[in-house]
Amino acid sequence: MFALAYDILVSGLGLLKSALIFSIIAFLAAVPAVKLRDFIKEKYSLEWVYSTFLTIFLFSLFFSFLIYFYFVLITPGVFSVEYPVGVAVDPMEELSRAVFFWLGVMLRRVAVALIFAILAYPFAFIGSLAQAYFSKKFISGYAALFFASFVACLVFFIIALFFDFLIPGLYYIFFYL
Repeated sequence: MFALAYDILVSGLGLLKSALIFSIIAFLAAVPAVKLRDFIKEKYSLEWVYSTFLTIFLFSLFFSFLIYFYFVLITPGVFSVEYPVGVAVDPMEELSRAVFFWLGVMLRRVAVALIFAILAYPFAFIGSLAQAYFSKKFISGYAALFFASFVACLVFFIIALFFDFLIPGLYYIFFYL
């Protein structure tokens, strides 16, 4: 009986620790995201639903390209094709091959950003509700945003406990699609 309670306590503390670590990362991403969402909301007079989805999509597209090009830059030669000496290479064929390759890369990155935005949208809604609650009851400003990030990350990790394919699936979508 004591061992079961101890295991539950240690697992719960591990869950809180993971949520706290990822909430710091989420908070650092949420600070400029909130400013971008407010800018989009004012400039294009969009409702919260549309401006939040567009902000999540733009951030995920930016990070998707950033991670992709980081791996392209640290692995030079992966995308280069070497031909044997004496083989005639048509420059237009190479150009068209390169253009279609990069169009495919852009299309995949946009698809990844769209999938990630759809999956992250409910957690943005949870975070927004938590921020509104913390702003009215206890604290305001960046502290409320941090606690909202913590609540959204905690809910994500609780859901990830029941769906063990969630984190590897997101990893696969983001890095291999």
